[in-house]
Amino acid sequence: MSKHTGHVIWRELMTLDLAATERFYGGLFGWTFEAMPIPGGTYTIVKCGSGPGIAGVMQMSKDMMQGAPLWVSYTSVPDVDASCAAAKSAGAMIVHGPVSMDGVGRMATVLDADRACFAVMTPQGPDEAPGRPPLHGFCWETLSTSDLAKAKSFYEAVCGWKQTTSPSGFAVMTAPDEAQICDVQKADRMPPMWLTYVVVESVEASSAKVVELGGKVIAPRFDIPKVGAIGVVSDPLGAMIGLFVPDMA
Repeated sequence: MSKHTGHVIWRELMTLDLAATERFYGGLFGWTFEAMPIPGGTYTIVKCGSGPGIAGVMQMSKDMMQGAPLWVSYTSVPDVDASCAAAKSAGAMIVHGPVSMDGVGRMATVLDADRACFAVMTPQGPDEAPGRPPLHGFCWETLSTSDLAKAKSFYEAVCGWKQTTSPSGFAVMTAPDEAQICDVQKADRMPPMWLTYVVVESVEASSAKVVELGGKVIAPRFDIPKVGAIGVVSDPLGAMIGLFVPDMA
């Protein structure tokens, strides 16, 4: 994984049914899954093709995170403890950690001031430069928030991000190296949340497959000029994930 400060470097699915999760995402994206022993249990690594792991899956108890399955995006920060202190000062809750894992890094899971869930991490090991996301790889995040100005100041303090406007005219957060990390939207008809996206060949075909596999289409295809097409779906257990087809013109 990349250690580039401010970049989203990992995604993790908190789920109530590991077997059902593997069936759904394996059928939808062709992902494969590899169990890795960790203290107290196992951690499942998600692989896309023959490359390294792109995400993890954790089996959670029903009382964790109010029993709601969700994808959590991890942002690389220089100092997890300092980021957690900044988050708490800005009204966040630290729901797990900070904790260190040998050979992996130090991490913590946070509910921001709006109670949207994300994670911060200081990874160990050799650095890998971020590359172009492959088909069925992760590519983007969206933050939906009730207060755009508050979110701007919160994530600047915690993740070192800056807010600017994309060429398409929407608000985005950028890392210290000016790479665009996420777009920021006003939460509308849904609670504040983070949403991660996966590259697909067709939003329509992937959405149809979601339904076939027992999931739901939350938002059908929506086209963003000069960016691409997006859609939002949920897996059979309720975890939402975005679909993205880049505009290659």
